[in-house]
Amino acid sequence: MTRPNPSQGWSHCPITKAGHARTRWLLIQAAASIRRRHPPQAEELRTWALRIAARRGKQVAVVALARRLAGILYALLRDGSVFEPQSVRHPRPTAGALVTM
Repeated sequence: MTRPNPSQGWSHCPITKAGHARTRWLLIQAAASIRRRHPPQAEELRTWALRIAARRGKQVAVVALARRLAGILYALLRDGSVFEPQSVRHPRPTAGALVTM
């Protein structure tokens, strides 16, 4: 989110502690767990977070992943749907499953 800065045009807003502290803590813990472990349901999220960690650092990646998890949870609650990771809905073929002609 950005806001106008009178001297330089636009600038980023400072980090706030808005929202429920326990919810923020749980999202950060979930994100850190996804980044450390290899859950097959969250492989795409983990890969995304590792790319961010390589560029910006581990803590930035964890916070970014927590924000993405919050967005996913909000969409699930809003739509009343069930989380189905892309890798579970459309499994990728393994090397042994490829058929050569």
